[in-house]
Amino acid sequence: MTAILLLVAKALASLGGGGIVGLIGGVLKDRQAIAKAKVDNEHERAIRAQDIEMRRLDIEGNVRVEDRKAAAVEAQAANAALSASYQTDGRTYSRGLKLTGQWGRAMAAFLAFTDAARAWVRILITCAAAWFLYKINDFFWQRVLTPAVVSANQARMLDLAEIVFLTTLSLIGMSIGWWYGSRGGIVRGQKPA
Repeated sequence: MTAILLLVAKALASLGGGGIVGLIGGVLKDRQAIAKAKVDNEHERAIRAQDIEMRRLDIEGNVRVEDRKAAAVEAQAANAALSASYQTDGRTYSRGLKLTGQWGRAMAAFLAFTDAARAWVRILITCAAAWFLYKINDFFWQRVLTPAVVSANQARMLDLAEIVFLTTLSLIGMSIGWWYGSRGGIVRGQKPA
């Protein structure tokens, strides 16, 4: 009977031992599969992150290109409008018109006056600006900066006079510069408006 019990014990031990060894082997195999899957997932995640970053940079580049294209189209339209305005400056409004009747003659006279006035606009603006600068300067030195006021608040009054004079001079210089200056986009040889 001991032999039978020993045989039964061996059989159970071999069955149990095989099961335990199989169970341990399965757990180790599953752990290895999980670790491999984790490494594969991290690698895939890193590749996807690089793909997303590359796509983001590509989209930003495309946006910049489209912005530059839009700016170029806008600049081209502005230059075309500026060029068209320079081309119209040489034209006269009254030349070649066939206006009849009382209103037609009045309109023709008005357009002839407009043509004549356009020729004098720059000269008049320059003269008016110079006169205005002279009058502002004259007003401040004769009315505001009297000897009594200057002696009382000399530093403040001279600073005020300097600010008013330089601001007026700067604004007049800008207006004259705008009228006579080249305003960009002009083909060489074209006269400014």
